[in-house]
Order: sequence, then C-alpha cells, then structure tokens
Amino acid sequence: VFAIVAMDALWFKADKASDATWDAAGCEKFTYEMNGKTGSMNYRRAADGVHDDAEELRRWGGLGVEAGLRGPVKKKREKKP
Repeated sequence: VFAIVAMDALWFKADKASDATWDAAGCEKFTYEMNGKTGSMNYRRAADGVHDDAEELRRWGGLGVEAGLRGPVKKKREKKP
C-alpha cells in the first residue's frame, strides 16, 4: 500500500528514508483518535498542488511507492482446515 484516502485527504506512505523530504514540504503526519487515544501511521498528507499537477502527483506518489517497497514483507497467514 503506497497511499490511502482518509479524512477527505490523500496520504502517501512515508518512512525514515523519505521523512526529511516530507518535512521540508510541510506535509503533516497521519494521526487519528481511537478509544480516546491518539495514534499514527507513517503516511503523509499529499503536498499542495498534487491534485492539479500530474508531474507532482507522480513525484510524490513515487515517494510513497518507494517507501512501500522498502517496508517489511508481511507473511501470509496459513488457513486453518
């Protein structure tokens, strides 16, 4: 997963390797509240102008894809008979 849509916004996957780029663009981190607690996932709100510029969408989306590829591979759960 390289992006999600939540809270009326587009969020791209981020990681330690790309956090500085997201920070420099002022892209906020994805946070949410559940059961009275604040949580977060390493996704960043799409940069301004992404929705109106195909090249910018491709550039920022590429950062999300790269972060997703660097992430750990999840093991498939075995089905119980």
